[in-house]
Amino acid sequence: MLKLSAKYKEIAPSLIDEYGRYCSILIVTATKIEKDVVHEYLFPIDGQDKILKIQKNSYTYYLGKFGYYNAVHVATGNMGSISRNAAIKTTMKAIEFWKPKVVLMVGIAFGGKPEKVRIGDVLISECVVNYQLIRVNEDGSHTYRGQEGPASSLLLNRFVSADDWRFNVKFDDQDYEAKHVHGLILSGEELVDNKDRKKELMTEWPDAIGGEMEGAGIYTACDGNSVSGWILVKGVCDYGDGDKGKNPNKDLFQEIAVRSSVNLAEHVFSSPYAFEEIGLYSGAFPYPKEESEDSKKKINDALEEQVKRQLAKQKTSQKYIPETFIEVNKNKESLRYFCDPFAFIPKVMWEYSVLNFVPLNKLLAKKGAAAFDFDLQGFEKDAQLVQIESIPHFCARLDNYLKVKISELEHPPVASNSLRDFSYKLSHLEETFQWLAKKVCLIKEDAGQGKTNFVCDLAENFLIKRKVPSVFLLGTDIDPSDIRKSLLNRVYPDRSDLNFETFLSELEQYCRSVNRPFVIIIDGLNENAAAQKLSENLEKFIAEITERTYIKVIITCRSEYYQKHFSNFDKSSFSPQMCETDRLTIGRDKVASHKIFNGYLAFFNINLRTYSTKVFEQLTQNYLLLRIFCDAHRGESIPYLGHIHKESLFRQYFDTKVTEITKRMEGDDELKVSGPINIRNFIGRLIAYMVENRKYENIPLDGLLEKDDNRKVYIRFLDENILVRRDPTGSKGIFGDQEVVNFTFDEFRDYLLSEYLISLVYPKDKKTFLLFLKEEINPSSRILEGCGTFLYYITKKSGNADLLKIVEGQVWFDSIYLRCIFNLEDKYITPTDRDKIFAIIGTNRQSAIFIFFAFRYRYRPTEAPNLNLQHYLEHLRGLSPEEFYSKFLELFTNREFLNDQINIDSFLADTESFLDHYDDGDSEDSDDAIVIDSEKDFPHSLFEILIYLFPYRSSLEISQLYERYYHRFPVQAKAQLKIARGSRNLESSIKKICRRYDILL
Repeated sequence: MLKLSAKYKEIAPSLIDEYGRYCSILIVTATKIEKDVVHEYLFPIDGQDKILKIQKNSYTYYLGKFGYYNAVHVATGNMGSISRNAAIKTTMKAIEFWKPKVVLMVGIAFGGKPEKVRIGDVLISECVVNYQLIRVNEDGSHTYRGQEGPASSLLLNRFVSADDWRFNVKFDDQDYEAKHVHGLILSGEELVDNKDRKKELMTEWPDAIGGEMEGAGIYTACDGNSVSGWILVKGVCDYGDGDKGKNPNKDLFQEIAVRSSVNLAEHVFSSPYAFEEIGLYSGAFPYPKEESEDSKKKINDALEEQVKRQLAKQKTSQKYIPETFIEVNKNKESLRYFCDPFAFIPKVMWEYSVLNFVPLNKLLAKKGAAAFDFDLQGFEKDAQLVQIESIPHFCARLDNYLKVKISELEHPPVASNSLRDFSYKLSHLEETFQWLAKKVCLIKEDAGQGKTNFVCDLAENFLIKRKVPSVFLLGTDIDPSDIRKSLLNRVYPDRSDLNFETFLSELEQYCRSVNRPFVIIIDGLNENAAAQKLSENLEKFIAEITERTYIKVIITCRSEYYQKHFSNFDKSSFSPQMCETDRLTIGRDKVASHKIFNGYLAFFNINLRTYSTKVFEQLTQNYLLLRIFCDAHRGESIPYLGHIHKESLFRQYFDTKVTEITKRMEGDDELKVSGPINIRNFIGRLIAYMVENRKYENIPLDGLLEKDDNRKVYIRFLDENILVRRDPTGSKGIFGDQEVVNFTFDEFRDYLLSEYLISLVYPKDKKTFLLFLKEEINPSSRILEGCGTFLYYITKKSGNADLLKIVEGQVWFDSIYLRCIFNLEDKYITPTDRDKIFAIIGTNRQSAIFIFFAFRYRYRPTEAPNLNLQHYLEHLRGLSPEEFYSKFLELFTNREFLNDQINIDSFLADTESFLDHYDDGDSEDSDDAIVIDSEKDFPHSLFEILIYLFPYRSSLEISQLYERYYHRFPVQAKAQLKIARGSRNLESSIKKICRRYDILL
């Protein structure tokens, strides 16, 4: 006997309309045990201490919280779809009364194939088919006519993705974890308990995962009321094979099945942000009229929750990577002034008060001129009293005063260059002060420069923490025809009774009480599909909304789109009150690089403990490459990374992103996807267009879309700026503005071009392939550097000797060979490659220096057995004395700033740093990229190079450093010296060093 934990409070049926606005989930059950278990998981809504019970007509509804969401539960009263109180009628009435966004049916079902589903496993409906819609043919045979009803793609995605769900099944001697299975579910009025009937159904629908009695009714009721968000979630209690009445565990199995299905549903609906795309938000309920302090708190809570939902969404889409924002040009400081001026007015006044004009007045006195009078006492008193309604007047007065004083310094009574410094200081402070009073902030930058990261960081680390009331919208969130409704729907998704003026009235009272403005953020104007209409209506909206003293607006847009669609803002009525920042690009300083590098690794959950300096430099010199690396290796543990092999990285990244983006867009109910989405084919068409038309940028978007493509879906994909992006052309076609497509990373484009040429063009038409190489990949080509490199990588790895001969025979090949071979995965390198490298050493000094450093990075023989520093040292041992001097020793110098030689002091300092790190225990405060975990990771080969420098003309520092290494690692040092002693170039110098430091070999 189940004990119900819920207690009920009955309320009048007339309250359905009031409470219905805030209940977005309808849960339907058929049997008593299903109802009882659901009520164990149902808890009182906010502000109540009992589950609410409402009886209307012949139905009883229970209102409570299920997971994070307010839900209403109804039981059909009968099993099946069409009986008097069964699924269709019950669900249709419930939809009519409650108007839910989601209809969820939980309960019991029979399993399909016993070898695939066990008792307690949960069946999730991809679709439902009514197997009792039958045509009786003339010969007496039957033809099944039931149509498959598809469940919500978003709901299906959320249930299928519940990989962290756990439910333990125990009965008799069985003990296992239940799993969830998704697929086609059969539905009919029969209580199937017959082996032959079950076999007949499974023969007709071999892919069915199971069956039940109410699903067809749920689908019919939802389809007839335009409710797209429905799904069946049912536990397996038997197999419909005639065993129901005989099994002593019948009741137990039903309880297990119900509990597993309800437990999974509650787990899925315990995510507070997973259903935002279909307008389902956690916990919203009408607030009774309360005391003002509670009301204020709830207004701010609603706004804060919306901002947090948006931030979570941006993190999920990876457009916001926390802990990676680097402040540039005081952009964030300026935005702080803009968003919370009342908090920063005292700071600004203090900065003015400490300006020292005594030296200036001494100078003016010497010249016989009047003293410069700068007195802010009157303003300092007013600054303490500034409120929302008075800040425009205060700022205008102070600004006028500052402009007068700046003018006096710019036009002094006496000529003096010294006055410029005072003028500059005052002007700089006046520019900062401007941010306090401005009403609109425009952030524009090129694609991929961090606009979204900037505003997300501002929202999370300033607006939320300082309790500044704000709302965070995306360009895609806005309906240009009703911007006010778009904003309200995001803040209060379930309050259709609230109009915009009422919202502003409540908001104004709150802003005045806390003396902070309301900040509206709209990120990515360019991502709205109706940019021109948005431009016109948004200008009107901002002009009207900013007339209210307590409202400020932040908008972001790509520079080229702003110029094309939104430049009307520059001449708008609010333009005098608009400030702008367009310099977000960060520098390459070491501190910033480490913060961004470590932030990305943490966000993508990558455990990369040991890596080379070369890897760190590659990934931090191009943050787009860092993003690609992290996307490709999300969640991985990498013990050591010595090289970035771009061809393999790009291949993994492409496969990962195409799958991820396609899955996300197919599960986005807001996009209303009709038909297949094939991002891979879209990219393929883009590359094919480039090859066929010999054009590598600004590819016409309309030329890439096929007639069956959902244009809105591909526009959304392009606006994510992940693989490719859409750009304006500045020209118009007969059907409107023309847009083009470009890759976000040219090197990634060149990789895909190379893959296309080798995998599709070369096998089909060798002549076309050769002609393309001749005409498009040549010393004057802009795609040579990327395509030449990737053509070699792909060809070398393919094992196709004829193709490799073609690539190696190109006129440009020798110019890229060294760069390619040292970045090729080691397993593809041959002895022939090593011989070719060593032959190049003697051709010119620049190549010899490049080869030296390339080998120096490959100091781990176990990581690169085919091409490592030991091969280089072996080569040095075999050189004649003349060659040893010209090909090695002559590369070094103690003179600084020579590009064609290696500075010996810098080389020794770099080498010694490894000993310093090891002796210091690899301090966490170190900025060096290389991490030494233990003695086995120590780069002994780097110190072995010192032996080969013993004959260098000024070798004292060299021998001293090696002596330090010898005392730390005597066994390894002796082994190195014994090997090197066999070279006639080193024998005498080694003996000399051994005598000096008492080293016995």
